[in-house]
Amino acid sequence: MATKMDNIDISGKVALVTGGANGIGKAIVELLLRKEAKGVGVLDIDAINGQEVTASLQKTFGDERIVFVKCDVTSNEQLKSAFEEVKNTFGRLDIVCNNAGICNEYKPVETIATDLTAVIMGTYLAVELMGTQTGGNGGVVINTGSVTSFFVVPCAPVYNAAKHGVVGFTRAVAKEPNVEENGVRVSAVCPEWADTAFARNIEDGVKYKTEINQIKAASKLIPTAVVAEAVVKLIEEAQYNGCACLVSEDESMTIVEQPDIHHGKKLKLSS
Repeated sequence: MATKMDNIDISGKVALVTGGANGIGKAIVELLLRKEAKGVGVLDIDAINGQEVTASLQKTFGDERIVFVKCDVTSNEQLKSAFEEVKNTFGRLDIVCNNAGICNEYKPVETIATDLTAVIMGTYLAVELMGTQTGGNGGVVINTGSVTSFFVVPCAPVYNAAKHGVVGFTRAVAKEPNVEENGVRVSAVCPEWADTAFARNIEDGVKYKTEINQIKAASKLIPTAVVAEAVVKLIEEAQYNGCACLVSEDESMTIVEQPDIHHGKKLKLSS
């Protein structure tokens, strides 16, 4: 029997953010702290930057409220260890943001491992550590997709596939009986071009640089703080369980409904 999903007050809760040392992840970490989270675990593969960002945030929010854990999210062992370290440090875990991502069309296995497989593993780890059936209080998982989760981007097909996968997985896993019964909500935030080093340098990881730069030139960069605001809304409000939220360049958010296959054009097949 599914557990009733409730709205969440971030105050007093413990969160974990992968890719939390820069870009969207850093903005999420800072906003969660401003919302009075008890503690936030910052996971990132870049130890130098991660430690610097954590030290800076500690000056504003206090040493005891932030912990940095170096973590390669493509390693199941490191990911599990990092999740457990954050929970052990703060005594609980309530919010997980699977945000780490790359775009490297020259390394398709690594891109899928980072952008999709780590999201899947992180979601199930969250259920294991937050679930009401395993001693937790339930919680929320927010997975970072992209505007490319909804349409075709020929100049970055591997990244495109991964981000499509994030939304498909999120919509499905939110309705998985074991996830519902453990009181865990799952949603995806899918921003258009955000103002990050990742977006500004994305041509480094694609084969068709002219095409990707044309797309960038026609786009307005969204402040990372705006994306973080959408993430917080998804965390706080139970009505968004299982949804994919597009954050647009006009700084609005739209819940993108799952396509209805029955509205497609039917073609007769010859026997």
